[in-house]
Amino acid sequence: MTQEAPSRTQYSVIQNCATMPPKNPPAYAISSVDHALRLAAMLHLKGELTVAEAADRLGVARSRAHRLLQMLVYRDFAVRSPDRRYGAVPILQLAEHSRSATARLRSAALPHMRRLVRAVDESAHLTVRTGTEVRFIASVESTQALRMGSREGMVFPRTARRVV
Repeated sequence: MTQEAPSRTQYSVIQNCATMPPKNPPAYAISSVDHALRLAAMLHLKGELTVAEAADRLGVARSRAHRLLQMLVYRDFAVRSPDRRYGAVPILQLAEHSRSATARLRSAALPHMRRLVRAVDESAHLTVRTGTEVRFIASVESTQALRMGSREGMVFPRTARRVV
């Protein structure tokens, strides 16, 4: 079963996710930028895609999906495997070489998060609050079959005292 691309009024990082309310697009949306960002999010969240799969999910021609994927590879947001599948590059790994406070926090927390996940076999996530939202800056997944996947780079509204 293939997923339909969200309508123009349903922009979100995660398609069909009940935890994120639909967003209204900006008044002067740039469709090519939107497609590239959605494609980068799909690669990160759903794993490898072929050009045909990317075109189907975005609702664009294969030639356009191919150009978008090539641009993501060029800017190091994706990699192309020998079998012509495209996969995500964890862009937040680049932050390990950054001197920003967020990057330093992430680098300091990751070893402790890995130890915690090994000890309790549950996923661990590090978030920072920015106003009324929380941004996931680090995730370490457990080995359990049913688990919360990585949400690195995602932003969610802060609607509760804890993030589930």
